[in-house]
Amino acid sequence: MKHRRIGLEYEFLAVQLASGQAVTREIMKKIWVGWSKEKHVTLSVDDATHQPVGVYYCQADGQQVYINTDAGISIVEFGFLPFDTLAECEANMHQIMTEFLNVAKRFDVGLLAYGIQPKTPWYFPDMRTEKIWYRGFFRFPYMAARHTMFTNIAANQPCIDVTQEESLRVINMFNALGGVFIALFANTGVGEWRIQEHHEEREWRWNQWLNAEPLENPIAGIPPRPFGSLKEYLAYNWSIPTRAVHRPGTLHSLEDVPLIRDFLRKKEWKTMDLAAASPSVVSPEMQDVNALTMYIWIQARLKIFFDTAQPLGGLLEAFDTGRVDEYASKHLEKVYVETRNIACQPWNEIMAAPAFLLGLIENIEAVEEVVKEKSWKDWIELREQTITQSMEVPGVTDFISKCLSISANGLQKRGLGEEKYLQPLYLRLEKKESPAIRTRNLFKEEGIEAVLYKHLIPLST
Repeated sequence: MKHRRIGLEYEFLAVQLASGQAVTREIMKKIWVGWSKEKHVTLSVDDATHQPVGVYYCQADGQQVYINTDAGISIVEFGFLPFDTLAECEANMHQIMTEFLNVAKRFDVGLLAYGIQPKTPWYFPDMRTEKIWYRGFFRFPYMAARHTMFTNIAANQPCIDVTQEESLRVINMFNALGGVFIALFANTGVGEWRIQEHHEEREWRWNQWLNAEPLENPIAGIPPRPFGSLKEYLAYNWSIPTRAVHRPGTLHSLEDVPLIRDFLRKKEWKTMDLAAASPSVVSPEMQDVNALTMYIWIQARLKIFFDTAQPLGGLLEAFDTGRVDEYASKHLEKVYVETRNIACQPWNEIMAAPAFLLGLIENIEAVEEVVKEKSWKDWIELREQTITQSMEVPGVTDFISKCLSISANGLQKRGLGEEKYLQPLYLRLEKKESPAIRTRNLFKEEGIEAVLYKHLIPLST
């Protein structure tokens, strides 16, 4: 068994308990300020808008967890730090979220373990967060409009530590099985006061983004082919536009919009400092490679961390001469696989997704045999079907059954009893009922209030 670290990048929807509507900006700011009164919590104020947008939570070990709002003001994102076991991840999550919910309760706010706001529509302009990044979006009307579609949707994105040698195998496996994951974890069947047309609304909205901007390579969904090398993965990633780059305390928006591969190779770029609201100049650095690999939203992506003390030119030379793998073996400090197509899960099943994915990685050879059962084109088609029908797609439960068995065997190899977290998935398989289907039935039988209040997280004291 490889020693792995498991991180949970989890989003939850914050709602006003009295009405069930999304929290407002003013309420969310009061929660951040209120929580920051604790000695181990520090307020995060945006450098451009000067508004409270989150907090830094100091764990007992001294490490800081960043908790903030994402695209929408009511999407509370917890960037839980990685641990060695699922049990440690779960305990850490419970502790931090309990503290948050105890503060939120003072303002009549709770969190939902659900993937889409049951009541509040996506198109309210006051739903957007007040973070510096969104200043840059307004240069591009189609981006501002498309990004707004995500202001009422939450996801659970497990990040699992892999070796350089494993990384592409896992990425290819998880991308191919995107439809299987969506079928099993879809949880957005009801939203905005109605039954949605799609069981997994978030993935459907990513499809709309793809249709809005013609790109060399799709930035979401399943890539058109598996990746054959780390160079291929970087080349794919570097084919998307660079609109802005981070620097301490601010974000610089590029006057031109070069592809990442072109941005990295020019000495200087004219930019706009979005915090100072003044012209600036930026030179590409190794830290930009690490940051810009985050702006691709395929089913599973690599979170790559090259040694930022190394000159950027060394990586570019290795890329040009076909020695990326050799370079990475010396200068790649860590790499995680982040899975992006899992909606926020029901609370009593919240650890099922990371357990399932971890077990698959631990038994990767068996999963690769499953992937061989379909062509890549057929896996792409399966994703499209499951976005709308989840576990109702004919034949998908056969693949879910195989993957569950493989995952359980992988977890058993770890010898930590972590296979217990898979139990809710066996029930879904037995009933052929994803959380999205379950919630649709709840809505039909009991209405929107039941959808809301039966998804509230019961952690506060």
